[in-house]
Amino acid sequence: MAKDTNGLTRTELEELCLKQNIIIEREDPFNNTKIYLPNIEKINKMIREFDFLVDGSSRGKAVNEISKIERFLYENENNPDAKSKFVAGYYSNASMYIENHRSLLEDKRSENWKYLFVNYFKLEDIYNYFNKRTSASTFFKDYNIYNEMVDLTYNVKLMEYLRSQVQLEIPIDDDKDLPPKIEESNLKIVLLHEIGLIDKLKKQIP
Repeated sequence: MAKDTNGLTRTELEELCLKQNIIIEREDPFNNTKIYLPNIEKINKMIREFDFLVDGSSRGKAVNEISKIERFLYENENNPDAKSKFVAGYYSNASMYIENHRSLLEDKRSENWKYLFVNYFKLEDIYNYFNKRTSASTFFKDYNIYNEMVDLTYNVKLMEYLRSQVQLEIPIDDDKDLPPKIEESNLKIVLLHEIGLIDKLKKQIP
């Protein structure tokens, strides 16, 4: 039976984690002291469950939002201006969110993510995860990193869909192929032009 961590000293908590192989003990060669490192093989299990739940939650949010977008585009099929402005608004919001969380996205995609991941949790949190009496989804939802990652992954999934919609909205000659990928900066310019913001800015800025 897992021990309640309330009131435990740091040393007592480390001893519990050592017994369950959550952390491993190493010798610091510089000062001949013991150091404790997270057992990455053990942490990988936590990461896999975390990623699975993040993907499921973000996918559900993206599907619901895409359904709303598709419904609007269908109902305004004969109103290209309304469609362009609608898609542009979604694209702008998703793009800004991703840009504001660029460092987290780069961390998640880096080879060091497993080492960075443990820094979002205290040792007590990690111990409680491996001794939890509730579901993993209930456990993770109380942590900011989980909710931030769900929102970030949702916006990434939404952006993938919006890119295809933007390409459909860009008029091209019949004898020219659509480029395989349009850079984000170009997409933003096209979208701003579509909603008339560039012309407005030209008039306001000398």
